[in-house]
Amino acid sequence: RDGWFYGRGTMDIKGAAVGLVSALLRLHAEGTRPRGDYVLALTAGEEDGADNGVEWLLAHRPELMRAGYAINVDGGGPEIRGGKPAQVSVETAEKVYLSYTVTARNPGGHSSLPTPDNAIYRLAHALERLSGLEFPLRTNTATRGYFGGLAELTAGSLGDDMRAIADATPDLAALARVAASSTYNNAQLRTTCVPTLLQGGHAENALPQMARATFNCRLLPDEDAAGVDRVLKEVIADPDIELARVAEPHPSPPSAVDANLFERIAEAGEPLWGRLPVRPYMSAGATDSVFLRAAGMPVFVFNGIPYDVDDDRSHGQDERIRVDSFDQSLEFTWR
Repeated sequence: RDGWFYGRGTMDIKGAAVGLVSALLRLHAEGTRPRGDYVLALTAGEEDGADNGVEWLLAHRPELMRAGYAINVDGGGPEIRGGKPAQVSVETAEKVYLSYTVTARNPGGHSSLPTPDNAIYRLAHALERLSGLEFPLRTNTATRGYFGGLAELTAGSLGDDMRAIADATPDLAALARVAASSTYNNAQLRTTCVPTLLQGGHAENALPQMARATFNCRLLPDEDAAGVDRVLKEVIADPDIELARVAEPHPSPPSAVDANLFERIAEAGEPLWGRLPVRPYMSAGATDSVFLRAAGMPVFVFNGIPYDVDDDRSHGQDERIRVDSFDQSLEFTWR
């Protein structure tokens, strides 16, 4: 409609998956003989768990998963800023997904006989303390490369601050200002934990026997999960509150920038968008890349769909991509 494809998954990430299939079919039809094998894996990724995804393939079909590197289309690509393509972002690292439950328990009783110790109140006090928690700001190779490149596209004092944190020893005051400039930048520069679910009580006329909050944390790649456990317990500061991990995290090391691949990306995009800089970045979200990186395989996350950084509707009812962006992605992926 009006030059757009609308539908769940158009941006995340069916459009780019179609690009991979189309490129391989075109190469086959043209009689292309690659020097090695191309292995295509179409999986649900983090959207539907790992039961039949990359983690399963690594465990049950390892012979298919031996490669020099992997390209994951679940992110990255040509960024549109100010109405025109500005750079191609390539994810080389991502944060670690780790959820916790924070639980208060109580014997309960009849609501007509309230007691001073109420599970909901106890949990609420713990949540109030956690609301002020901020993890330290710091950078890594991916975020330094990202902000160093973004500084060239950002005017004024914010651009100066981004330049100041691209160094191996970033300016701490500049770090704080960049983190405060947007939720995205804040997530790039620190581990975050936020409550996402609440449950408690079992009847309106009964004192609650249990109240529970779920916290979803996104750890910087080099963050120690045991250290996060300790910080949360210290901030909660209540021995009667139970803190438990929902599942064990899957840490994965960042992938080193592959200069040859980045050059090929720039060359493939030049006929479509002009010569754009290709820059690494760290994803605050989660993809199947964590399993491959943990297995020792470098992973680079990008696709060829130009996207407006100010109009990301992934997972929304009005998710969309431009028709011409989709067409360009087919040509880019083939190249």
